Amino acid sequence: MTPSPRAALAWILGVALALRLLMALAWSLPLGGDELDYHRLGGTVAEGQGIVDVNGSPSSFRPPLYPALVGGLYGLFGERPGAVRVVQAVVGVLAVALTYRLGRRALGVGVGLVGAGLMAVDLGQIALAGRLLSEGVFTALLLGLVLASLAAAERLERGEEAWGPAAAAGALSALGALTRGILLP
Repeated sequence: MTPSPRAALAWILGVALALRLLMALAWSLPLGGDELDYHRLGGTVAEGQGIVDVNGSPSSFRPPLYPALVGGLYGLFGERPGAVRVVQAVVGVLAVALTYRLGRRALGVGVGLVGAGLMAVDLGQIALAGRLLSEGVFTALLLGLVLASLAAAERLERGEEAWGPAAAAGALSALGALTRGILLP
């Protein structure tokens, strides 16, 4: 008996969550490079200093959204990278769900399920749950941006107003630019 698309998607999302939580909770490598910088910036944000360099001067080297997210979580749970990793695991599952929606919208339910399944078990995406890096959050924002842009374009094609999806696309674009500079013009 073939499972319904809803049941298949639930199973895929469950696998994605399990793999990402396993990675987030089992990660034991020390912080280094960019991760160490995000950890430090999260600490300065949590302490109310804002995004500052190692000398305590305001810095714009890193886009502010991810350090603010890390700092907010540190403010809630203490300077625990594990808390950030768990949130990133959930954000990774959101990216899998958005991949399903994008594939379904473009080419149907089957393609959406295959895309979500591949995203669920992609080792690079799973590894992002264990690292203090902005790429996982950026991936979810970018997928949301593409979906909102497609919704706006489809409404305009039908001659309908597209304020809602266009505003969502604009907001997601801005959040993406605040996460990774690649979206800046």
